[in-house]
Amino acid sequence: RMLRSVRLAYCGGLLVCTFGCMLAKFGPQTEQVGNIVAVLMYIPYTIIWAFPFAIVGKYCTNNGGLDLGAQFGLLNIFIVIAQLFATFAVSMIRNSLGDTSGLPWIMYL
Repeated sequence: RMLRSVRLAYCGGLLVCTFGCMLAKFGPQTEQVGNIVAVLMYIPYTIIWAFPFAIVGKYCTNNGGLDLGAQFGLLNIFIVIAQLFATFAVSMIRNSLGDTSGLPWIMYL
């Protein structure tokens, strides 16, 4: 049951992202449309980022809520370590290519 709801939420997020991509390709090329597209593109990311916390919260409440803070802390540590690794890797790539603006690389973070 939980897996089905996860699939439905993710599918909905991908549909919203698809609409955003179509709007970016075929819609008017204005700053306002660009902001709307950016928001629509990040909806699937927020869904993906929320799932680990929802799963940890669900399984910790089945145990009576014991060690809920420790479980969320451990999850946060692993998320932050991955983000730091990605940030350092992208910055090293950017510096090795001589790019100082950094704007195209923002999408990789």
